[in-house]
Amino acid sequence: YVISSTLGFVLLIGLLDIFYINPFGISSWWYKGLLFVICMLASVFIFGGLVVGIWHLWGRNATGEECEDDRMRMLQDNETAAHKDQSSQQNLASSTNTYYGSRPDFKEICGYVSEKWGRVDAGVIVCGPPPLQSSVATE
Repeated sequence: YVISSTLGFVLLIGLLDIFYINPFGISSWWYKGLLFVICMLASVFIFGGLVVGIWHLWGRNATGEECEDDRMRMLQDNETAAHKDQSSQQNLASSTNTYYGSRPDFKEICGYVSEKWGRVDAGVIVCGPPPLQSSVATE
């Protein structure tokens, strides 16, 4: 972005000097300064905007391909999960205990889930202090 804006600025100043300032003999310093500022803004919006637009399109295309891969993977995972035994989910629900005043053993819980359900991605919503959030994220 910066490089393209700078090169665009140099190009605009050069073209302005060749086709406008020299042929018309402009010598007023405030007018040249105004043209200089206009060239700066134009280079940022035109050349920088072009780079940002291309970057946006490239990112959108890359994200679209990743989303398609993720959708296919999710469909396959859903089919696999649908064929798993429903009793493993019931066992997990019945084996979960609630304790007040102490932190649960996340390593044990995640190990149990991994053992029963296989290697699946699980989303966990955590509300609490940063050390709690980091210990859940680690597991």
